[in-house]
Amino acid sequence: MADSAIFKVSGRAMVPEAKRAATAAGRIRQTLVSEFRGELKREVELAFQDEAPKGETGELADSIEAKASFTGGGATITVRADPVSESGFHYLDVTRRGRGPVVPKRGRAIAWESAEHPVARVGPYVPAGDWVDRANRAARPVIDAAAGSIGRKLRGRVL
Repeated sequence: MADSAIFKVSGRAMVPEAKRAATAAGRIRQTLVSEFRGELKREVELAFQDEAPKGETGELADSIEAKASFTGGGATITVRADPVSESGFHYLDVTRRGRGPVVPKRGRAIAWESAEHPVARVGPYVPAGDWVDRANRAARPVIDAAAGSIGRKLRGRVL
């Protein structure tokens, strides 16, 4: 008969480590929630508001809202905007991609240049670029700096 050895492994020694890991996970989530719902969310929102076309009313910038969400141990900031004209037109896509010419119904004017000169047609609107792309680029340094800050805080709290 060959010599054999039996090794017994017990999970009891891992219980304190498991408790520390669970505590660490809670601290990580707490730190993420605090950072994402606080200054970071506001700074990302401001980056988008600064890049948004101002137009006559500034309503687009006013409609921009950032929201933090947390799932699966991760965190996300979603930026939304839904500007609506007085006539009820949702014009976010027009600010990003433009529109074709506006031609009125027969016999009507779109606007009046003066009392004697009706404007029968409005030309296309073609933006120089997508302001959302510019806003994403503007927000990137803020997000990168926050990632480093969050990492340092987590190292200090968890490890």
